[in-house]
Amino acid sequence: MARRKNVAQPLAEGPATLKERSTAFKVFIKDAKIPAATIASMAKLTPSMLSRFENGLQDLTPEAYARLQKAMLVVVSGKWEEELMERLEKLRDSEAVKILLPKHSFLPAVYLRDLGKPVARVHRVVVDFGKKIDSYEERHAQDRSEIEALRNELKTIRDHLAEWMELKTTAALAESKAEELRGNAQQLIEKERNDK
Repeated sequence: MARRKNVAQPLAEGPATLKERSTAFKVFIKDAKIPAATIASMAKLTPSMLSRFENGLQDLTPEAYARLQKAMLVVVSGKWEEELMERLEKLRDSEAVKILLPKHSFLPAVYLRDLGKPVARVHRVVVDFGKKIDSYEERHAQDRSEIEALRNELKTIRDHLAEWMELKTTAALAESKAEELRGNAQQLIEKERNDK
């Protein structure tokens, strides 16, 4: 019985060629800092099959490529890191670790979790922190502009108050001067009456 050679048909979806996808995949595993063998296992592909794809020698079947896409989505979402942490915690509590590493079996899960954190997760925390700082700066800028507007409004109110006080003072002076003039007029009237 002749063995049929498994030649995958090129994928119909997307404009990317095999060369473009294989190059992008190399960048993906490099940036994700995850071994290709791990992705192959997650996608249920043989390492040699994935290697041929990665090197642009042979395309994957649409089904195999769909499994690879799911595996890459798991990596991008960070779920594989959570699974890794769970495996590390189980391993830490295993009898094998207690026998082989008795002095280290007391390591808390948090310590192991920190050891297992990939750079991508730390990078995400830094990016999120940067976004928080940016949002605080935006709010701070808004607060500064609102404070400046309130200061301008307060200055306007003070100016109006000063004008009003000036007018009131002027009115009080005018009233006092009017009273003085009335008094002088009254004295003149009485003097004129007395002189007659």
